[in-house]
Amino acid sequence: MHQSALDDACGAAHFVRFYDEDSRLLEEVAEFLDGSLRAGGVGIIIATADHIADVRRQLTGLGSLGGQPSWFSGELITLDAENELAQFMVDGWPDERRFDDTIGKIVRDACVTGKTVNAFGEMVTLLCEQGLY
Repeated sequence: MHQSALDDACGAAHFVRFYDEDSRLLEEVAEFLDGSLRAGGVGIIIATADHIADVRRQLTGLGSLGGQPSWFSGELITLDAENELAQFMVDGWPDERRFDDTIGKIVRDACVTGKTVNAFGEMVTLLCEQGLY
């Protein structure tokens, strides 16, 4: 597995999984983010608006009765995948420097605290849907 500069900065690993069903994916994403949020860490989700809304609903269900807004002590960062992707595409292809200036900065800033950072992004999915494998 190739380790990126972001992985080295946070002492973390990066992995990719593919799902046939959104419901199972979003359930696992919510559980994954919940782990860092409950520990006072940072959860980052870069996804479509519908998926962000679904994960938020699931996170609320994991942590509280009555939908109390602040059941976790961590910070949840939500970003629209299409908007973020547009910031680092050049001539129809992802630009490494622009990616680092946008997504990389968000991750580095989250890592500065030394707390757990769990992140999920579906920008690769959007690229694949466009035939950009």
